[in-house]
Amino acid sequence: MWLLAEIDKPNLLFLLGVVLASSILLLRSLRRTRRSSSASLPQTHSPARGGSAANRLQALPELQRWEVQMHETARELTARIDNKLRLLEQLIRDADERIARLETLDDGANQSEAAEDDSVIPLSQYSGVASPNASPSGCESAAAEMPQRPSKALSASRRSEEIYALADAGRNSAEIASQLNSPVGEVELILGLRDQR
Repeated sequence: MWLLAEIDKPNLLFLLGVVLASSILLLRSLRRTRRSSSASLPQTHSPARGGSAANRLQALPELQRWEVQMHETARELTARIDNKLRLLEQLIRDADERIARLETLDDGANQSEAAEDDSVIPLSQYSGVASPNASPSGCESAAAEMPQRPSKALSASRRSEEIYALADAGRNSAEIASQLNSPVGEVELILGLRDQR
C-alpha cells in the first residue's frame, strides 16, 4: 500500500488503464483460440443414453462378424503353415535318402579304385629285375620275364599319349577333355606331369 501512496494520481490512472487494456486483449485472444480449436475439431454429438444402447446393439453383429473372419483367417494361415512344414519335412527326407545313396556309391567307387590299385603289381615284386649296372642283354631278359601290365594301365598310357598328341596339335585342356570325354582336371594333371618330366 505504501507503494500506491507514493505514486501520483495521473501515474496511477495510467497504470490502471494499461492493466485494463491488457486484460481485455488477453480475454479476446483466449476467445479466438477457443473458437479456432473448436472449429478444427469435428463436431460429435453425444447421444442420449438410450441411443448408446442402440448403437451397442448395432455394433455387436459387426464385431461378431469381424471375430469370425479373424478366426477363419487364423485357421487358413495355420493350415498353410502346416502344409508347408509337411512339404519341407518330405523334402528333407528325400535329400537324406539321396545323400545316403550318394555315400554308398562313393564308398563303392572308392573300393573299386582300391581294388584297381591292388591289381597293379609294383616293380619291386618282379623277379629278375636287372640292377642299374647290368648289361642291356640282362635288361631284355628281365623284360621278357616280367608279367604283362594290366590292360587298364595300358589304356591309361594310351590316353596320356592321345592327350599329349592333342596338346601338341595346339588344343587347350578344355577342348581335349571334351573330345576324350575326360574331366578337365585329369587332362591338366597329365599335361602338368608331362611338363615336369
